[in-house]
Amino acid sequence: MEKSPEIKNNIEMVKEKIRQKISIAVKNAPDLETIQLKSINKNEDQEIIELIKKATITVNNLYEFKLLMEILEINDETINDTLSHENAHANKATIIGVEHLNYNLAIFIEGNDYVYQPYTGLGYPDEWSPEKIKEMRKKIIKAPEEYNNKLSPIDKERLGNL
Repeated sequence: MEKSPEIKNNIEMVKEKIRQKISIAVKNAPDLETIQLKSINKNEDQEIIELIKKATITVNNLYEFKLLMEILEINDETINDTLSHENAHANKATIIGVEHLNYNLAIFIEGNDYVYQPYTGLGYPDEWSPEKIKEMRKKIIKAPEEYNNKLSPIDKERLGNL
């Protein structure tokens, strides 16, 4: 089935916006080793967060997330696995009353290459206690297993830190 010219134009506009976001994130991509060294010193958490935010590409939905990864020339198997994995987090969040905000891809430099860390943006209700947030975070982090997907190393680390 052929896409209408209007749909093709809209897709091209979305791709161009994503390319612009990629350009900014790449310019701000921190060295992964630097981030890991800074993370050892807990006093630098806010600095790390700011570095990562500047190197993060945020999109609104799964289609844009897929386009983002295609533009970065990530292989199809990794794209499909990442979409499934991050969507599992988003679905679980929505089911248990946590707002799914967006999909994100942080870019880091490792040696002479770029590496990517996907994550899902979430918004917890203000009225929830810290204990309830912790309980719900665990459920959201474990969600990929419910969809026959594996937990990522970061998911496992976050579970261990809760």
